[in-house]
Amino acid sequence: MDAHSMLFARAGNGSTAVRFATTDSLESYVARTTLQPTAISQQTALEETFFLGLRLNRGLDLNRITGGFGEEPVAALSATIAELVDSGLLERQGNSIRLTPRGRLLSNEVFERFITVVA
Repeated sequence: MDAHSMLFARAGNGSTAVRFATTDSLESYVARTTLQPTAISQQTALEETFFLGLRLNRGLDLNRITGGFGEEPVAALSATIAELVDSGLLERQGNSIRLTPRGRLLSNEVFERFITVVA
């Protein structure tokens, strides 16, 4: 089972994120226990946005990420994005990025670059 989702909420000067997860126990899952919320940091939310979004065929819209996390985190990743495009792992069309066929084969290495840079 073990399904997860993430909800963003804007509050005051920033935003927060909460991850929801189903239980790991089959018995509890079948009994329809409630989802278990866990607050996560902005950094973790940004990392997950990148590696979950890049798994989609359409990839990520950097404008949406800027709208949710601000310009600074996206600007900090611009050199990494350019390197991954140059190495043939990502393709960029305007403000959208997505994995190339080669990038899909090496997706864990791509995702690691975003976690390392953001950390």
